[in-house]
Amino acid sequence: MKITRRLKEDHETIRLMLRILDEMSRRLQSGADVNPEHLNDVVEFAEVFVNRSHQRREEDLILATTEEAGTRGHAGALAALLTEHATIRKHFGDLREAVAAYKAGDSKARFTIIASVRFYSSILAGHMDTSENDFYPRADLYLSKDREEELWHKFEEEEAIINKEDAREKLPSLKRVYLE
Repeated sequence: MKITRRLKEDHETIRLMLRILDEMSRRLQSGADVNPEHLNDVVEFAEVFVNRSHQRREEDLILATTEEAGTRGHAGALAALLTEHATIRKHFGDLREAVAAYKAGDSKARFTIIASVRFYSSILAGHMDTSENDFYPRADLYLSKDREEELWHKFEEEEAIINKEDAREKLPSLKRVYLE
C-alpha cells in the first residue's frame, strides 16, 4: 500500500469526526443542548489524531521527504499545505476554548462553537481535498521505494506513541448518538 493511501484512510476517519461535529453544531444551533463531554471527546480526538498525528505525518514526513526527493519546484504547493495546517490549528484552538467554556457552564459559548465548527470543518475538508487531489499524487510520483519504506517505519513508530493517547475508540459511540 502506498503511504498516501494510509493518509487517505486517516482522512476518512477525520471526515467521520467532522460529520459528528457538524451534527453537534446543528443541534446547538437549533437550541438543543449537547453533552459537553461528547464535545470534549471530539476535541480530544482532533488534538491527538488530527493535530499530533495526521498533520505531523504530512508535515514532518511526507512534505520533508518529498522536498528531499527533489520536488523543490513544488515549493508553493508545500508552503500552501503548511499554511493550511496553521489555519486549521488556529480554528481548532478557537473551538477548543469554546468547548472548555461550554463545559464550564457558559451557555453563550454555544455560539462560538457553532462558528468555530463552520470554519474548522470547511477549512479541514478543503485541505483534505487539496491533499488528495494535488499533493498526494505528486508525492506518489516522487517518493522512491526506499524513502517510502523509511516513512512506513516512522509512521509505525508514531502510531505506537499516538495509540497510547488516542481517543479514536470514542468515535463509534459518538457516531451512534449523533449520526444514526
